[in-house]
Amino acid sequence: MKNLLVIGGTGFLGTNLIQKLSQTYKVTCLTTHKHKFREPIANVEYLFEDWRHFEFRSLCETKQFEAVFLLSNSSHPRTANNRIFEDFDHNVKPSIRCLDQIYSVSTPRLIFASSGGATYMGSSDSVSESSDLNLSTAYSVSKVAIESYLSAFASIKKATCIALRISNPYGPHQDPNGHNGVISIFLQNIQLRKPISLFGDGNTTKDFIFVDDVVEAMELCVASDKLRGFEVINIGSGIGTTLNAVITDIESVTSLKADIRRQPSISAEPNSTILNIEKAQDILNWSCASSLRASLEKTLCWQEDNIINHREP
Repeated sequence: MKNLLVIGGTGFLGTNLIQKLSQTYKVTCLTTHKHKFREPIANVEYLFEDWRHFEFRSLCETKQFEAVFLLSNSSHPRTANNRIFEDFDHNVKPSIRCLDQIYSVSTPRLIFASSGGATYMGSSDSVSESSDLNLSTAYSVSKVAIESYLSAFASIKKATCIALRISNPYGPHQDPNGHNGVISIFLQNIQLRKPISLFGDGNTTKDFIFVDDVVEAMELCVASDKLRGFEVINIGSGIGTTLNAVITDIESVTSLKADIRRQPSISAEPNSTILNIEKAQDILNWSCASSLRASLEKTLCWQEDNIINHREP
């Protein structure tokens, strides 16, 4: 059974990932905090350490990981521009340090959770991995910088490094009280009869993807024999949906009317982007299987069971 390391495995994406991986692999989860909405996962070894200062050499020598997932990130599109050096210091610098230590003793396959929602310039057409990059925000620059170092390590160490440019994931275990995940935030607020803030006219088009589809793509990266060297792969639905349409669908699945508070557009928000996912289909034999409507219903059920019905009256 292969040993896998997940760095940042108790957040939204990480929790869903290790739930799936632990069914097939021996998983070590390096994290600073416990899962927010569930108990520890059976058969997963948890190491509660700050990844920014952790000594990876000895762990990698002992475990001989076949693959490492780098998910830890404290950056956000709306805040990174206001703390550029802090964003570099907390995300880019420790990522390079982590890679340097891991590849000093071993050459596991490295899968990095990059951004497909913020990395590209806006376009009315779908964007491929070779499309123009958006280097106008600190958030997108930090993602691209880490990708660039992955490319260097892949070349220098003859390793396989994959940057998955994930569009806008949503689903169970996403905290609707955080800064990320407009679908989860809207879904909770509409259920609680709270107003939702809509920045701009609501016609911004985003590529939303259900977390189960993201996790499937990430797991396929572990074993795919088509991956060599450095690869950038888009992971999205390939379908553009406006925020107005999302609100309409949420109103439909909840049978509730949204109280919309319109706000001015935010310049740091990513442009409208729809990902071209042909490369993922070819290399990983993967496609997005979940519809928005069915996924909203699953997310709604999870929120009801884990958040809405547990609130104090």
